[in-house]
Amino acid sequence: MEFQKKSNSEIREEAKQSDTENGSIAVEKVRQENYELVLMDIQMPVMDGYTATRNIRTFNKNVPIIALTASVIITDIEAKAIQIEMDG
Repeated sequence: MEFQKKSNSEIREEAKQSDTENGSIAVEKVRQENYELVLMDIQMPVMDGYTATRNIRTFNKNVPIIALTASVIITDIEAKAIQIEMDG
């Protein structure tokens, strides 16, 4: 397998980013687009990141979903993230 070395600026040019206002919109975006990675805020309005992840997993088991939070207490968050099939 051969790897191409790319600069940070080349990687940024190729990277596509989508922001959403809430978990419900995040689910619809993942349903409509092909993402390589999802960074999921677990404390979003309308639909939290846990519920959004459960919904995404009903139609996409492959996309890595990484939980993000501003909370400093991570034990319960980590356990719940693993239980609903978040990847980290």
